[in-house]
Amino acid sequence: GSSVGSFGQNLGSSGDLVALSTGTIYAIARDTRAAPLYQYDLLVSLDPANSYHATIIGELTRYTHVYGLAYWGGTLLGLDGQGNLLAIDPATASVSVADTSSQVWYGAGSTPLAPN
Repeated sequence: GSSVGSFGQNLGSSGDLVALSTGTIYAIARDTRAAPLYQYDLLVSLDPANSYHATIIGELTRYTHVYGLAYWGGTLLGLDGQGNLLAIDPATASVSVADTSSQVWYGAGSTPLAPN
């Protein structure tokens, strides 16, 4: 494969991304600096018209290893390495735990046609 862009801003992918039918793309990112400014995973939006440059929406306070990301009914769903299903507000990146299990998550998927 070949590169189509870069998150920029000292950011790298930490997990999945999800594209909506509206054209909006969200991703989970991490701060790649040796002394990171951000301690937790970040919710970013990606701009396909600008080499997929990331804009930080907010920090997923208290959560790292959010590898899975899906979307349904206006809510982003994050799945992490500790078995949490996280409801993430796409406007603010605020997080609440929707469910917990002993399952460790390494990815997720949802249709771009998921209801808004």
